[in-house]
Amino acid sequence: NGNKGYWYDGELVTYYSFDENNYVKLEAPDNIIDMMDGMHEAYDFQFPAADFFYPSFTDDIMEAFDSISFLGEKTINGKVCYHIMAVNKTTTVQLWVSSDLLSLPMRLIVIQKNSNHARYEATFSDWELNPIIPEAVFEFAPPPNSRLISVLSKS
Repeated sequence: NGNKGYWYDGELVTYYSFDENNYVKLEAPDNIIDMMDGMHEAYDFQFPAADFFYPSFTDDIMEAFDSISFLGEKTINGKVCYHIMAVNKTTTVQLWVSSDLLSLPMRLIVIQKNSNHARYEATFSDWELNPIIPEAVFEFAPPPNSRLISVLSKS
């Protein structure tokens, strides 16, 4: 669905389309889970790999998929990972999780089994736990000639 980015500062979420060079700023709840749920419900925003943020991630996978298989150990970016695949009628998910005590996600592939076979792939690397992040990282600075647009809520 195009090259896009999201910025969230605990009060506002900004959606930016790199392809169209436009953006929208919307008021948002003060926590990331409610923000993602609210933006998806109201504006159909898609947050790739957002499932990792949910405390119920493992339970959700077990409930939503008919088959979950351990496919063995694979090396991703020099780290030994557990390769897991989950399948149901509409989606195939492959997940590689580091085999160390942290069990961090290293790669994710999601394939939809609809007519267009949409595919999402993400590789996670250079994990830094509990970093100190400057506030400016969460602030969107519009690129030159970008346009501020408005969007209508679905509700």
